[in-house]
Amino acid sequence: MLLRFNVSNFLSLDEEQEFSMFPGKVKRFDERVIKDDNLHILKFCALYGANASGKSNLIKAIDTAKKILVSGIDNNDFNNMHCKLKKENKEKASKFEFEIKLENHHFAYGFNVNLNKSIILGEWLYKITSSGESMIFERDMLNNTFNYNIKFENIENEKKFEVYKQDLETMNNVLLISEINRKKLNEKDYQIFNDIFYWFDKQLNIIYPNTAMGTSFGKFQSKRQMNIKNLLNYFDTGITDYKIEDSSLEELKKQVGSSSYDGFIKTLKKVGNLAKEKFAFEKELAATLRTSKYYFELTYKNDEWDVKKLLFKHGENSDAMFDYGEESDGTRRLIELLDVIQNDNKGKTFLIDELDRSFHPQMTKKFIETFFKATKDNDTQLLITTHESNLLDLQLLRQDEIWFVERDKDYASRLYSLDNFKVRYDKKIDKNYLEGRYGAVPLFKNFDLLLGDENENC
Repeated sequence: MLLRFNVSNFLSLDEEQEFSMFPGKVKRFDERVIKDDNLHILKFCALYGANASGKSNLIKAIDTAKKILVSGIDNNDFNNMHCKLKKENKEKASKFEFEIKLENHHFAYGFNVNLNKSIILGEWLYKITSSGESMIFERDMLNNTFNYNIKFENIENEKKFEVYKQDLETMNNVLLISEINRKKLNEKDYQIFNDIFYWFDKQLNIIYPNTAMGTSFGKFQSKRQMNIKNLLNYFDTGITDYKIEDSSLEELKKQVGSSSYDGFIKTLKKVGNLAKEKFAFEKELAATLRTSKYYFELTYKNDEWDVKKLLFKHGENSDAMFDYGEESDGTRRLIELLDVIQNDNKGKTFLIDELDRSFHPQMTKKFIETFFKATKDNDTQLLITTHESNLLDLQLLRQDEIWFVERDKDYASRLYSLDNFKVRYDKKIDKNYLEGRYGAVPLFKNFDLLLGDENENC
């Protein structure tokens, strides 16, 4: 779970900014606070701000850190992603630091990088307890130091680690966490490194407005009490049923085009071969692919393909079936986000940029209400950016679940929580927000200035 994130020198985020999922002193909706020993953690946060204030840049910062860790700094283009508001920032480090909860343990992991030169400047991992912080490892590429405090149970693993340590002392484009995962070091002595990599790779989910989530058809075949059919009906999409119909590679190729088709098949085969290498047997793989018209799922096993597509029914008295592309933008958006609600994997953190895109205001509110109900027994987290003032209701959200992003006088982004304002729970905060009481709203100029009348006041 995400506890805290600090970032500096990234896009509009200049001086270090802190975002926190730690609760304030709010007592309402206490059941939504995840409590574990000494840690209390929020499940939800809504981030508000004017256009171009930097809301999406916070999401991009977290996503960039994930890409550097999972894919490598050399395999992505991060050039000019430093904060360009100051000329000197091009040569300065960009900092990304996370505090996360894994099982019952609390860790701080982060790194400094020069995004333009694609080099790692530092990396660190600390374990945090009620008595303080203890270093697990710390690399400083500028001062050429690499310290660690790991109690190895196996002497051979310690010798291996010393070799990796020496190698990394001369490598400024590789993170230690990434390297240990790449080398498939699965012994217990390396467990913490693998757990952190797994959280970034599998548990941290970034969803932009046009992201296709890849919900497996298995979700649509679920026999659970709250299945997809019930959810689609609950959200008033007009969908009364759906079916999974056989399709073919030929139909898929026709829809996506030859070049996209060839790339997709090549990638899927590569993943299949990697799985075979890792598990030493043929592992069935399933992948979903959306086109402007269809919603496909391909299953690949033993060099054989099974292709299916999803169709939807509207109304009880008609047999007509509709393709995915015939559904409204809002319905397709909802289908892509169903994993957030239908999520059995504890510990997942979802970040959704512009949740309200294509949603009716009441749909956005109902989605959040449903998230709270559907995940009340697990520790799934949800962080959204939004302009939907309909959510600014203290009968729905806690004060510490509402955050703002505002441009300062130098056009840099500044993060702060509504909880800083000590607002009473019975206040009408949506009206106050739109009036500018909490900042983070657009400030428009006088129209007469557009006509060249410089004597008009702004």
